[in-house]
Amino acid sequence: MGSAAVDCAFDPARQRLYVSRANQVDSYDPSTRQLSPLINLATAVGRMDLSADGSRLLVTLPGANSLGVIDLTASPPTSTSVLLPSGPPGTGSQRPFDVVGLSNGKALISCGVSGDCTTLLREVKLATLTPPESARR
Repeated sequence: MGSAAVDCAFDPARQRLYVSRANQVDSYDPSTRQLSPLINLATAVGRMDLSADGSRLLVTLPGANSLGVIDLTASPPTSTSVLLPSGPPGTGSQRPFDVVGLSNGKALISCGVSGDCTTLLREVKLATLTPPESARR
């Protein structure tokens, strides 16, 4: 594989295990034991989860302060990056750490603030790929 895996997420509908590492996401097929690149991203990837409906793979992009959204229904899969809003003034830079796809069509992202132990939570509406109005800056 080359570089170490950061996270993995299993897709029961497609019977694939997605593995994030370096700046890409790979797809592992357990039936053939084949690992193949799914998509390359422009920045280091982090933690992952599937959207509740399984159509998208959600990937934190810590270096870009963004959420990567990979459309698994497209052939080949395509990605979109959603810039996360900045934290309150004086909180320093924040980096997305983890993500979970929610059943209400949103993604919830935990963001760590550099310099202290504060965690900010950010939402992204997956239908429009935007943070809610109240979270925008």
